[in-house]
Amino acid sequence: MKRKIKKLLAALRHPETIKKYALWLGKAARPFWPALLLMVGIDLCTTLIGFGSSFVSKQVVDTASHGQPFEKALFLMILLSALSIGIGAAVGILRTLINERFSFDIRTKVFDRILSADFLGLNRFHSGDLLTRLTSDADTIATSIASAIPSLVMILARLLIAFGLLYHYSPVLALSALILAPAGLIVTLVTGRKLKKLSVEVKESEAAYRSFLQEHSANIAVVKTFCREEESKKRMAQLRNRALSAVRRRVRLSTLTGLLIRSVFSLGYFISFGYCVHGLYTGSLSYGTMTLFLSLFSQIQQPLVGLSHLIPQAIGVVASAGRIMEIESIPSDPRTGCTDTAEEISLRFSHVDFAYQEKTILRDVSFTAHPHELIGIMGASGAGKTTLIRLALSLVSPGSGQVDFCYNEKEEPASADSRRHIAYVPQGNTLLSGTIRENLLFGNPAATEQEMWRALEDSAASFVHDLPKGLDTPMGEKASGISEGQAQRISIARALLRKAPILVLDEATSALDAHAEEKILSMLTRPGREYAPLCLIITHRRSMLPYFDQLIEIGENGEAAVTRQEKP
Repeated sequence: MKRKIKKLLAALRHPETIKKYALWLGKAARPFWPALLLMVGIDLCTTLIGFGSSFVSKQVVDTASHGQPFEKALFLMILLSALSIGIGAAVGILRTLINERFSFDIRTKVFDRILSADFLGLNRFHSGDLLTRLTSDADTIATSIASAIPSLVMILARLLIAFGLLYHYSPVLALSALILAPAGLIVTLVTGRKLKKLSVEVKESEAAYRSFLQEHSANIAVVKTFCREEESKKRMAQLRNRALSAVRRRVRLSTLTGLLIRSVFSLGYFISFGYCVHGLYTGSLSYGTMTLFLSLFSQIQQPLVGLSHLIPQAIGVVASAGRIMEIESIPSDPRTGCTDTAEEISLRFSHVDFAYQEKTILRDVSFTAHPHELIGIMGASGAGKTTLIRLALSLVSPGSGQVDFCYNEKEEPASADSRRHIAYVPQGNTLLSGTIRENLLFGNPAATEQEMWRALEDSAASFVHDLPKGLDTPMGEKASGISEGQAQRISIARALLRKAPILVLDEATSALDAHAEEKILSMLTRPGREYAPLCLIITHRRSMLPYFDQLIEIGENGEAAVTRQEKP
């Protein structure tokens, strides 16, 4: 985490990096520029109304102090105030809508990037950290930009108008308002570097805290069965305290910065007040003029205070933008653009090597899996069986060698596009929360109810018939409400509905009883079956050997021994 903070701080010292962040933020906000410009226009109207109110208040005070009728001026003052309140409410609604739409737009783009990102590159991030970037960081950027851009324009407009008007009436007072401004900005710049570091630290600690909660909530059974409740509470408290410490230090520094800035500008206001009182004493100012001068003086200082507050906000935006840009920098899945397919496809590995961080997993693996074959993949835990399947799915790429899909007298290299050839049942429970029907349609949105029942029957999941709500039976997270074995059968049915020419089962029958497993294997080997002419099965069960046409055994050194078996 400290390395990331130092990296961000070092990057922000270079103009090219600042330009990169500015361009990214401008591009992200591009769809909302019309709405932001509308807000700027409305804010400018509010500013002009505020200046109008200052002049009307002068008129009210002067006419009343001279015993003249002031009712019309007072009514106009009330009208302008009501108009300002109404416009302020409209701006608040508009800003909230822009915040939500902008935040959702950023989340959508980041989520799209996650879906298309390289598998290994994405695996560097904890799912809780990704969730923080999708929510907290996206909200920070959206809220800040939706408020900062109109605020900056309004601040500059108010500053120029107020300074021009005050300079017209009193150059001395106008210049005195600006003399103290650099002092406030210097305070912000001095504390800004520390605020950058604390903003990144807050985001990192929030991500760690959220990751812990998500992971332990998802694995609550493991926590309970290992009797680690108390230790988990202590660890959560440590992460919470770390997050609170970072927030507390950032709030303390922000408060101190604000206090110093307000003190500087309060000094300026007292100077202005003393100047006006002296004018009243000498008779060079009227009460109404004093009211106008103090109002204009405040109209100069308030934008300067607002400008100093925008700097910490900008720092938070940069920290969040950097975290999202880090996700966007992950390379995309390799694609060929090929969309052809066939009912029967061969899968060929040619001298494939693969290593995780210089540790060799697979070495010189070569084999061809033909249609109408059942291929067994066996080996010790960690030998590289799942890695072999990930190579076929192009979730990872070979260090050397080639993986090809052969059909219609052509060879298509493995890529993200070639996943259309494969229906995959990974290890563990991979069902999504929702109904059984929704999970089956995830495999094939066009599947009919008859096809769903047929797939359930072929995957030994006929138990769904006996459920009170059948296909519409709801399941919670990780298919809570049904057993592990039942969840595996539904996962297999989901894959069958995909109707891909290649089916991959990665320990997908590990939780099934012998009868259910035999039924599924019989379905996969029956002549003229309608599902997956080619099937690859990762398993540790030697009882499956009689079903395999080829057996691929991966040894400890990563080499694959390929044996063709003769079926009785």
